[in-house]
Amino acid sequence: MIDDSVDPNILLEFIDESIDSIEDLPQLFIKMEKDPHDAEVVNAIFRPVHSIKGNSAFFGLLKLKKLTHELESTLDKCRKGELTANKAIIDILLKGMDEVTDIFTRIRNGEDEINNNDAYDQLLSDIITTHQVTPPKAQEADYNYSPKVLLNIEEIVNKLEIVQSSQLIKGSMEASLLTEVIELLSGNQTSQENDESISSSMEGMSVYDRILEFISREISDSLPEEEVDNLDKLLLELKDQLLTSEQLESFEKMYDDFKTFSATVGFDSLLAELMKEKLTGLAFKGEVTQELTFEENASEIPVPESADIFLVPEPEQTQNTVDVEAEEPTKKTGVQLSKDTDSKDVSGKTMRVPENTIDEFLNFVGELVVVREMYDHLRLHYEEQGIAAELTTELRRHTDTFRQISGELERTCMNIRKQPIKQILRKLPRIVRDVAAVSGKEIDVEIYGDDIQVDKSLIGIIEDPLVHMIRNAADHGIESPEDRTGNDKDPCGKIILNVTEDEENLFISIQDDGKGLNYKVLLEKGIKIGIFHEGQNPSQQEIAQVIFMSGISTAEKITDISGRGVGMDVVKRYIENAGGSVSISSETGKGSEFKINLRKSVTTQIINGLIFRLDGICYVIPLKYVVENFPPEHEKFCNVYDKHEHIKRHDQLLPVIRLSELFSGTISSQRSKEDGILIVIDVNGRKVALLADEVVNIQQVVLKPLKGLHMKKEYFCGGALRGDGYISLILDIEHLLNGNELTLEPSENLEEV
Repeated sequence: MIDDSVDPNILLEFIDESIDSIEDLPQLFIKMEKDPHDAEVVNAIFRPVHSIKGNSAFFGLLKLKKLTHELESTLDKCRKGELTANKAIIDILLKGMDEVTDIFTRIRNGEDEINNNDAYDQLLSDIITTHQVTPPKAQEADYNYSPKVLLNIEEIVNKLEIVQSSQLIKGSMEASLLTEVIELLSGNQTSQENDESISSSMEGMSVYDRILEFISREISDSLPEEEVDNLDKLLLELKDQLLTSEQLESFEKMYDDFKTFSATVGFDSLLAELMKEKLTGLAFKGEVTQELTFEENASEIPVPESADIFLVPEPEQTQNTVDVEAEEPTKKTGVQLSKDTDSKDVSGKTMRVPENTIDEFLNFVGELVVVREMYDHLRLHYEEQGIAAELTTELRRHTDTFRQISGELERTCMNIRKQPIKQILRKLPRIVRDVAAVSGKEIDVEIYGDDIQVDKSLIGIIEDPLVHMIRNAADHGIESPEDRTGNDKDPCGKIILNVTEDEENLFISIQDDGKGLNYKVLLEKGIKIGIFHEGQNPSQQEIAQVIFMSGISTAEKITDISGRGVGMDVVKRYIENAGGSVSISSETGKGSEFKINLRKSVTTQIINGLIFRLDGICYVIPLKYVVENFPPEHEKFCNVYDKHEHIKRHDQLLPVIRLSELFSGTISSQRSKEDGILIVIDVNGRKVALLADEVVNIQQVVLKPLKGLHMKKEYFCGGALRGDGYISLILDIEHLLNGNELTLEPSENLEEV
């Protein structure tokens, strides 16, 4: 039951930060399965689970604490080499982490921690079974080392003891770690019950060293109240010896955490680690202070300042530094505590802002862009009229400043909405692993571009399509190991997901090295549903589009994973509704590749546009598609195969689209071929020349969606308010080209025509 005395805002912060800390774990578990002895991976999994276990009791989440405690026990045995994680253990650990995520979701929704006690108890039992397995006899056997090996071990221990006695590391975390290593090598590891020997070994040590030695012991559970009281006395004794206000301030924060946690959760290993970190930052030894720098792992949760905040990281490493340059903090994720640095100034701050508030702010930034263009239009008008040269010069200077500042505001605001796409991509290897486990396949996943940040609106749009496409690639695309071996392929299939971007668009590619599309089967299905007719010989690209039709499936049998004829049509509709496109290319026997093209923002879109005039009306072409513009010459026009009008340009034949005839639906015989200007556009290597009346200028415009405008063909993707106050329609270049049946691509060989 959740503790009612806890501030709900702190609880929500705990939930959010905990979820953030475990989002990468599925990928790490897959790495752990492939290499169970990778200590770095095991520790990266252990840390957030350990932190959640320690903090959950503070909020009264006892079911969560119990679950994470058992998960931690299994991970701890893996970490110590007492247990080797195999597929069965990883399966159970993944189920446990799924339940942790579900618990957080239920708590956020105001529900109970557990909604099925029987399933919870069974999961706990399964996890407990994993770490109660008796180690293999080979691990328990006594090894008879040769005298030479024993001599080398003794020599190593002697050298380590010399380092241990050095004043350079005395009282540090490294010293306690070194002690453990020496004890392990010498076979004299100190037991937890040997408290008297520890106490006697503290005699003659400074208060600082005694505290550090005390909390560096192995703590399997909460310390007895009597020992906590003794530690409290030592801390107060240390406080009396502090010299500077900075030290006192750091101490007060540490002492507040000590009192809060020891009174609620108890003094456990988590609190001990927190105090070791704070003591290292305090760096007090007698009357000598040192400047110490410690680094935090970026995936861990930051140490909060107040006693009410709860998440505590485990320190990665602590080291002494000398003369750190000013640029160093920008290269490291760390905190440096010194006499000249206030710890309040170096702590990161975050603020929760409702998404609709950011959207409203972004809309105002879009309006600001329009106002900026209005000022520019006014300036140009004054210059054309020859009004007060000094006034127009001054106006130009101010509009340039306004353009610069508003541009920075626009970029900053767009970045506020951005989130790393990896929060979606990191789920995909787990999905592929589950599909491979069910279908008996071996599949590796490679992901590139997961550091790219995208607008938050895209996260919800592309998650479901990506999940379905990656599942299809694993289930339909990749063959069984036996089939792959029979076709001289690596038994282990591969799926590559690559994310790239340009200024305005996001590109996602999902490629597999499987069996590819069966064009014969797809053609038969296309004929059956009436897309093709008997005797027709469509291209492979046209046949491939059948996969996006409703009810079409290439699965040979229906499984629980996919193959029920539902999916790719929904994927295409989902992407296109967001203003994007999806395409497929495939080679039988070698694999397939799906490509998704999406605008970076589906809210306010600010683009650079080429303004052109046609029949007295101004239109906009997104500048990214424009290659060049030039006046047409009559002798360079020709009809290819007496069908389509083309023009010769740079030893190429470019198809010509007369926009006036396209929009009106009628062919005009009065318009001369030499009238107007040709605008060359390029869409994925396909070049076309658009015939317009004149080019007006280039400017930034804010793309607004069109509502209530009904058209037979999708020639426009939105409208824009220009600087002169008029509205211009923005051409949807990709739909315009796809809607025009231009069967001939630009030709580089004019002699063929």
